[in-house]
Formats: sequence, structure tokens, C-alpha cells
Amino acid sequence: MREFRGESAVDTGQLGDILVAVSNAGVDDPSIISIDINPVIVRPDGSLVAVDALVVKQESKPLDKLDGLSNRKYLSDDHFAALFEPRGVVVVGASTHPGKFGFVSLHNILASGYAGKIFATNLEQAKVLGIDCLASVDDLPENEVDLAFICTPASTNLEILRACSRKSIRAVYVTSAGYGEAGDAGRKAQNDLQALANELGILLLGPNGQGIVSTPKQLCAQIVGPYPPSGAISLISQSGNFVSSFMNYARQTKVGIARAVSAGNAAQVGIPEFFDFYANDLATKVVLAYIEGISDGYRACPFNEETVRQETTCCRKGWLNRWGCSCGGKSHRCTGKRRSNF
Repeated sequence: MREFRGESAVDTGQLGDILVAVSNAGVDDPSIISIDINPVIVRPDGSLVAVDALVVKQESKPLDKLDGLSNRKYLSDDHFAALFEPRGVVVVGASTHPGKFGFVSLHNILASGYAGKIFATNLEQAKVLGIDCLASVDDLPENEVDLAFICTPASTNLEILRACSRKSIRAVYVTSAGYGEAGDAGRKAQNDLQALANELGILLLGPNGQGIVSTPKQLCAQIVGPYPPSGAISLISQSGNFVSSFMNYARQTKVGIARAVSAGNAAQVGIPEFFDFYANDLATKVVLAYIEGISDGYRACPFNEETVRQETTCCRKGWLNRWGCSCGGKSHRCTGKRRSNF
């Protein structure tokens, strides 16, 4: 790239313009799936000329008709209010065993000081942490619970979703494993779960996730322990371990948190939807996202653009190594409200 054996240095400014133009072409025309410029010749004076290019395109659907966006029509602000500011919470599958999800999550809800109504279900109607458990969701009082935190085997969850719908529960968080991470049968079960949630008009988080935190309501519905101090940072993560690690960091450093969500398998909603919610959330001033991968970038872009207009945004890309990208796994950061290199 520099002067070498009498040859002029490459015009790096022009090279940068070429790379930006190629990038912009892909953004402006979603039907482009690849651009191959070959060769790019360096003239004796260091300037560049592109001799030939191959652009491969495919038929594309309008952005508002992408399959990935179909879940949005089922969701409203009321669904996210049910998730983050519920009037009542039920732990489905509460357990007397301290090592079970149904015990830990109920303990965390009680310990965080949540002031809404708290219910729990247990097939044997045991008493767990002072809560007299009901036999099933169908035994809940009418119109008092907005969020169901589900800690039951995957095989039981379709009927539990139907019961939640009968009780007008608008948001559910499913911690259960055995879904998309568990082979073909698990993927089918996850698709069935998502389809039923869409049909019933329920906001579905997970499955196979760790839970949520909402400090404005003193809500800690998680299968892990740390509850952070209140603040203005909201987190969405594709790694549950990242959420719990950051909650521990927040406790140690007194960094305040507003919301935190472990997306789990993100059967229905994930990074884009929470970008969209956080962009207009009065409790959120900074958005932190941990991203392992986004399968549909065109779906994510409009939500990210709206978020960075409204909030300071910091994204961490996981699963990078020294061959992965030039940032070496460091955060892509936005330091102002109207710019980002996400």
C-alpha cells in the first residue's frame, strides 16, 4: 500500500471510497447478495481503476413483508408493559427444591422487592417460600396476572400457553430447554410454541432463557441470582451468561440497570424487537446488546437505526477471534445519540 521500489503509494482515500460505495450499494438495494470487483488496478500514480465487476441479485420481498417481521403485528406496547411492568406474576412450575428453576425464580421475585401480586403453581399444591401454590394456571384469579414465568418441561408448555390466554396473561417467559437447541424435534416444538403464541396474541420470550430484570418495578424474574441497582442502562443479550455476568458487574460497581433480558432461543422476539422497545422506553437512556449472530440483517437495521437516534447504544459481538474481524472482538460503540458504527 505504501511506496515500494519506485512505485507510488496506493491512494487509500480512493480505496476507502470504493469500499464505502460497495457497502452503500448493498444497503440501498436489498436484492444484492454479492458484489465482486475484480480486478482493481493500481495506476503508476497510485490511483485506482475498477476494470470489471459482477453483481449477483435475487428477488427480494419488501421489508415490511419479510417473514421475520410477521410477529410484530401481534405485539403492542401493552405486551411489553405486561413483561416489564406487570400487575401480577405467576411462576408456573414452582418447586420446593432449592436447585430447581421454579424455586430460584420465585425466590428472586420475592427477594427483589416486587410489589405486585405473586402467584405460583405446583401440581401438588405445595407451599413454596411462603406462597400457597395453585394446581394450575386455570386456578388463578381473573385479570390479575400479566406475566407468566414458565419453568415446566417443554412437553407441557403448549397447554400452559392456552391456559395463560384463558386468564388474559399477555406475556410469558419460557425457561424450558428442549427446543431449537435440541435437534429437529426441538425445532418443531419451538415452531409450534411460537405459532401458538402468535395465534393467542401472547408475547413470548425464550424458550431456553434465563429471565428478565425490570428495576422500575423491582422485578427480578430470573433463574440466576444477581439483582442490580436501579439505573438507566437496558440490556438485551443472546447469551444468558452475559446477562448474569453484567448483573454481577453492576452490583460490584454500582452501575445502574433499568431493564435486562436474556433472549434465549428468541422464538418470537429478539434483538430487533427490544431495540425498538428500548428506543421509546422512558426508563432507558443507554442500550447495551450482546449479539452472537443476526440471521436477518435487513430486519434488524430499521430497529437499530431508530434506537441510535434515541439512545446511546453499545453492541458487543460475541464469537469473534483473531480471524473474525478487524475489531478483534471489541465493542462497536455509539458515543452520541445520532451516530453509530453498529
